[in-house]
Amino acid sequence: MTATSYSNFKNNPEKYFEKVIQNCDTLIVTRKNDENIVVMSEDEYSNLMENLYIMSNKDYYNELLKSKKEAETGKLEVHELIEED
Repeated sequence: MTATSYSNFKNNPEKYFEKVIQNCDTLIVTRKNDENIVVMSEDEYSNLMENLYIMSNKDYYNELLKSKKEAETGKLEVHELIEED
């Protein structure tokens, strides 16, 4: 995570946008009275929103954790795909 003042940010926003995109970084733009702004890429934002959605459904999240543990311990089943005509 990177931080910069609003003055620095407004003088060269493109430089900071490139850092955010290229480094998958989050930028905090500091402002007076601690009214800071967070800048992140759309991909990072979408990922964050998806994770919040998944974690908000307790049953789904627990099933996901169970499946992950099963996969990590080799408890997998392979199924052939059925092609429809």
